[in-house]
This record gives sequence, structure tokens and C-alpha cells, in this order.
Amino acid sequence: MDIYVGDLGRSAAFWGPLLEALGWTVAVSRPTVRSWRGAAAELFLVQTEPEFAAQGYHRKRVGLNHFAFALEDHAELERFRELVVASGARMLYGGEIQETSTQHRFFFEDPDRIKVEVLVGR
Repeated sequence: MDIYVGDLGRSAAFWGPLLEALGWTVAVSRPTVRSWRGAAAELFLVQTEPEFAAQGYHRKRVGLNHFAFALEDHAELERFRELVVASGARMLYGGEIQETSTQHRFFFEDPDRIKVEVLVGR
């Protein structure tokens, strides 16, 4: 997955520790691209060209609304939420773990305000 970001340094500093806490490893580190590889995916952060960066991102426009990471158990979900809160991320919907009939989850935004869901199934 490629995510175009407004400030690669800021986004890499935000995402790097979170992805590495999930066991992902650095795969690419170039001036305009950084990536981390997980068990079945690779996430690329790509510096947006200046003429497009000024437009910013909004999840209600055409395109990506949000993406999600699935974790193994509730304890891992709680630990990861603590890391996200400590990172200074903007927490959504009160920031607490929500419980539904099928999953436990929480939501936050990255530095470009891309919505992220982290969940564990029941």
C-alpha cells in the first residue's frame, strides 16, 4: 500500500515506531520514500509533490476513507493503544476501545489526518 504524505520526515517519525511495535521491519529508506514490511503486507510512505500537498487530505473525498490493522488479542490492542496515545496522535471517537458484537477497536488519525482503525475480533 502506498500512502502519499505531506511531510515524509514527520510521517516516518510517527509511523516507524508504531509499525515496528507491531513487528514490521524497515524495507526501504530513500529521500522520498520509506517503507515497512509486515507478515503479509508492505506499507510505503511517499512524499507528495508540493503542488499536490497543498490540497491536503480528507477522508470524505473520493478515495481512501481509512485503513485498519487487525491484532491478535485484547491485551495487544490495549498495549498498542497506549503507544498511539503516547505518540501524540489525535484520537477519534473519545479515544477509548469500543466494543461491538464482533470486535474491539479504536480509531486515531496520522499526521495527515488519515483515519486508522486498530481492532481485534471477538
